[in-house]
Amino acid sequence: AAAWYGNSTMEVIGYTSFTGNLSVGAQTFINITWNCPNQTGAINAHSYFSGLTGTFTVTSTGSGSLVFNNTASAKIYSVNGGFVQSGGTIDMASSSGSTNIDVDGDVSLLGGTLTETGSVTSYLRFTNTTTQNFTVNNAHTTANDVDFRGYAGCIVALTQNTNIDAASMLLEGTLSCGQYVLTGAGFSMFPYATLSTGHDNGIAASAATGSIQTTSRSYSTEAYYVYNHPSSMSYSGDGIPSTVSRLTSANTGGSLQLEKDVTVNEQLILTSPIQVGTSG
Repeated sequence: AAAWYGNSTMEVIGYTSFTGNLSVGAQTFINITWNCPNQTGAINAHSYFSGLTGTFTVTSTGSGSLVFNNTASAKIYSVNGGFVQSGGTIDMASSSGSTNIDVDGDVSLLGGTLTETGSVTSYLRFTNTTTQNFTVNNAHTTANDVDFRGYAGCIVALTQNTNIDAASMLLEGTLSCGQYVLTGAGFSMFPYATLSTGHDNGIAASAATGSIQTTSRSYSTEAYYVYNHPSSMSYSGDGIPSTVSRLTSANTGGSLQLEKDVTVNEQLILTSPIQVGTSG
């Protein structure tokens, strides 16, 4: 075992043809970088890399993969810093046991593939109550039964237009879209979740416009909706439910144009005007 302090990083660079389980002893790491461009096999990390206080980075797995769970038991990885993938293949679950990766920092998926080859859905979960930036580049692929979940109390902020491919976003906390667009397989809100949009056209029920443009979309009638266009007026879009728990109009430099009847059960917050009627 070794003691890892401060900003220390363990970089794994040498694997080639090895396959099987890692055995790294009882130690708690700070930052880990996996960078094995000559790797050819599947290497099972199990739970050795859980409990990081820093950032987990995967740069390359060669033609092989880094497997987080190859058992029939469910596993949870906790990463108290950031999660970065710029290349390689992360196989979250290769058997019948699911894997949850709980991240307390920024999530940057810049390249490579995040997948599972087993039989159950696995989740990358946002857990921080302060803002976690979520960045996904077009070079990255999310495949099979891997979804994203924002825990109650978390705050997730898109940093660019974001395509999560075959994955869905399940929202219990807050998703702050700004003027960016989320695309992918699905989007689903739980009661008391918050969706914040600065898009010109708000949120749409099914059309390819607004902040949420996933294939399937579910907006909760018990959730909170915030409109905060940064420079002008905006439209609510037809995706806002006919009944909501809370509605906030907070556009900078313009009003919120409602495009349908809305009943607000708990709280209506006006820091910018709301216009009603089809012509304002």
